[in-house]
Formats: sequence, C-alpha cells, structure tokens
Amino acid sequence: MPATSRLRPGLPVTALQRALKLFNWNVGFRSVFDYACTVTGFLFVDYALSLGIAKEKIGLFPALINLACVLQLAALWMMNHVKRPKLFTLSLAYLEILFMLGAVVVGAVAPPAARFPALFGLIFLAAAASSLARPTLDAWLASTVPARMRGRYLGIRFAIMTALSLVTTLTVGALATRIPRDHTWGFALLLIGGCLCGAAAVFALHRIPMLRMAEEETFHLRDIRELLANRPYLRLLLGLLIYDAPFLIGTVYYQVFHLKILHLNEFAISILAAGYMVVKIITTSLFGPRIDSLGARRTSYLMAPIYLMLFFCYVVSSAQFPWPVYLAWALAGIGDGAWGIAITSGLYSVVPESRTSKAYFAVYNLALLLFSALGAAVAVVIVEALKDVSVMIGPWRLEQFHLFYLSCTLYFAVSIFGAHFMPGPVKK
Repeated sequence: MPATSRLRPGLPVTALQRALKLFNWNVGFRSVFDYACTVTGFLFVDYALSLGIAKEKIGLFPALINLACVLQLAALWMMNHVKRPKLFTLSLAYLEILFMLGAVVVGAVAPPAARFPALFGLIFLAAAASSLARPTLDAWLASTVPARMRGRYLGIRFAIMTALSLVTTLTVGALATRIPRDHTWGFALLLIGGCLCGAAAVFALHRIPMLRMAEEETFHLRDIRELLANRPYLRLLLGLLIYDAPFLIGTVYYQVFHLKILHLNEFAISILAAGYMVVKIITTSLFGPRIDSLGARRTSYLMAPIYLMLFFCYVVSSAQFPWPVYLAWALAGIGDGAWGIAITSGLYSVVPESRTSKAYFAVYNLALLLFSALGAAVAVVIVEALKDVSVMIGPWRLEQFHLFYLSCTLYFAVSIFGAHFMPGPVKK
C-alpha cells in the first residue's frame, strides 16, 4: 500500500522551525547518552568488567535489551487507552533514564554475587521503558517532518548525532583512560553523567506539539492486515534483516576485542571512533540529498565492499598490528552515514501517513530488536564455542575472536543480496 498524502496540514512554518530545532536538541543530548551508556560501548564494558563479569558474558547485555522489544506490542495496545499520550510517552522516556541510573549505582554498591543479576534486571527495565515509548517517538518525528524536507533534515540530524557522539567518545575516552581498570566508581560516575544528558534529551521534547496524526493513532488487530498487504514495507523489512544480520552478531564484541585482544586503552578506542565519526559527519552533511535520491537498494550495494573490509580487518588485526581496525572504521563512517540516511528515508516512504503508522514503526523496531537479541545470543554461543579453538591460516594464527569475525566476514558476503529487497529512489 503506497504512502498516502498527509491527512491534515502540518505545523505552521514558525512552529515547525521551532519543533525541528528542539528535535535537534533532543538528538544531540540523546547521542551523548547513547554513546556514553550503551551496553556495547567501551565505557559500559569497562564498568561491567570492573565488577568481575566475564568477557564472554558481555554479549548477554545487548541480548537482554533487545528482548525487551516485545513490549512494543504492549505499547500499541496501551496507547489505545491513554488519554494524554504525550505525557505518557515522556514519562516512559524518563523512566528509561531512571532505571539506567539505578543500574549503574546498584551495580556498584551491591555485593559481588548480586551485581550481575541486579545490573541485568535494571537494564532490562530501562530497555522495557524505552521500547514502550519508541513507537510514539518515531511516529511523532515522522509526522512532524514534511516529506519535501526529509533528505535534508535527516542529513542535518545525522550530522548532529555524529558530531555530539564524536565529542562524547573523545571526552569519555580521555577521562576513562585515567581510571584504573578495577575502579568501578570512576566508570560509574561517567555513566551517571551520560544519564543526566539522557534526561536533558527528554526535556527538549516538552515544547514540541504532538500532531494529532501521531497523538491519536490507535492500534487494532485489523491494522496487521493492512501492514501485511504493504509489499514495499515487507520487502524493506526483509532486506534490512538479511543485510544487517552479520552486524547484529558482530557488533556485540567490538569493545571486548578492542580492550582484551588489541589491548587498546580507552583514549585509543575513542580516536578510532573519532575517525569514523568525522567521515560520517562529512558524508551526511555533504551527500544527504544525493543519498536520498539514490535510494536504499543502490546505497546498500555501494557500501557493501566497505562493510566486508570492516569485518576482514578485525580478522587480520592483533595487538602488534592494530592499524587495520582504524582504517576499517574510517571507511565504515562512509557506509553508516550513507546507509543510515537511505534506510530511514526509505522507511518513511513506505509507511502510510495515517493513524496506522505507529503500528508500522512498532513492527519495524520489533523485528529489528528481536533479530538483534537473536544475533547477540548467537554471538555468545559462537564465542563460547570458539573459546579453545586455534587455526593457522598462512601467517595468521586465528583464535577465538579472530575466528568469530572471520565467520562474520563470510556471512556478510552472502547476506549482501538482502539489498535486492530494499526500496529504490524515493519519489517526492
């Protein structure tokens, strides 16, 4: 089912400009929170390892967070019965920050035997609150940004996201390097600072009107029939899950690899991330409209060689030879910058601007997060299975994590064909 025209006029020009600026403030603060507090980031990994959690278990945290996504279905039902959806959504967003803050503090003060389960439980609650709020937050932004502005605005939005992430990762890297690896509270204080930025991100949304299209959307079981009849939407979802599958497995252990295999310190990791982000900023700022016109299918094929190189560089990197990882992440900035714009614009183009749009965003997030949980679980199984395996290939001795990334490389070489199912150029 193609996207229909907007059911009613959007915001007046002045109100729209103010709303987009506030959305920019939101994504800026949210980027600081996401990069500082993500469970796959080096800061959280440092914090978890300082608590005595085994490196193989780190993969369980992203699996747990993504499993919480099933609550997005509950969110669709709950929003049918909420009289003040904006207040309800903002409350859930604040709860996410509160639970994450609680996880950091409780994990640091709990007895050693209780740390892992306490951290596990509170992070699950934070992820649950985030999942309940996500469908409405996505529909809120999508219903505010006019179709004619999507390519340009998404380029600006991704540039802000990347710029703030750059500042965050360099600052956190410089500070974390000065903290002894067993100093739990040092890492905890940095995570708490990230949580405060998360609260500021939610606060920025208070003055943005929630258009009735987003506010009054309700979900009914019959909406599933409409969703299943939308072939462009289903093709995008299928293509995304096929193409993205190796990343859902591989990203789980990036920071463990950096810290435990390459023996990089936190500032060295932040420099690696900085190169990636600088390239991503340039890509999104200069080429946003052009990428939007190429479409998700062409963009995915064009970026595939870069992603193959990303995984393969992990295979050939070592503590004595770490530079391939730096090169790979600089090139990956091009891929992620371009692909992020293309897939987001492609999604907006296949979601009808009607009261059912919230269901589309929820199912999209649900599928992606469920597959992320599955990918993280598969990653844990693979890493555990490879724990005592060693293979000689030419001059390289490949052990646990090198073999893990070799499997990701081979998997992506097959999964590239998922790009075939993604949408072409978006018609304005």
